[in-house]
Amino acid sequence: MRIPGGLVVLWIFVNVIVGGTVLCQK
Repeated sequence: MRIPGGLVVLWIFVNVIVGGTVLCQK
């Protein structure tokens, strides 16, 4: 199963946004 590069970039971007939001809420 090959994952499209765009999807990987989007996944990383989402993780950065979610991670940043969690850190800001602490």
